[in-house]
Amino acid sequence: MKEFFSRKAMVNVIVFIVALVMIGTGIGLNYGSGISTREDLKLYNQAIAIYNEQDYDTTSSPAYPLDNLLEAITYFQNAVSASSDDELKSLALYNIGTAIGRDFIVFSETRSSELGLAMAIAYLQEAIRLDPTNEDAKYNLEYLEYYYSFYE
Repeated sequence: MKEFFSRKAMVNVIVFIVALVMIGTGIGLNYGSGISTREDLKLYNQAIAIYNEQDYDTTSSPAYPLDNLLEAITYFQNAVSASSDDELKSLALYNIGTAIGRDFIVFSETRSSELGLAMAIAYLQEAIRLDPTNEDAKYNLEYLEYYYSFYE
């Protein structure tokens, strides 16, 4: 029982960090530029907006719609495809990997079986390859690899 609450506490900390990074990144990418004309930034910000439409509720049954997660992932992927900015690509890939990993851990593999931990890890590895200074991606990769070791 104690391990269950410890895991929930860790997940909540990760969610808080992810939310701060997502908000900070969105603000940082657009700060001072007025309305962005870059398509990759528009796609990235749309993904953030969709992802943040409804908060996760880890105190009761899953309240976050899987459709929101999948739609946000699609926008993040489109931002990666549209961008030539490795830092933006890294952030989008980090957000995809983190979102998939979090959904898997919090809502279980039965909810998003096609979006498993291996896929989340692959996205985080690619984020780090594109931007080796992405410390958040490194942290989440380490966490998910540790968690994944229990499923092998």
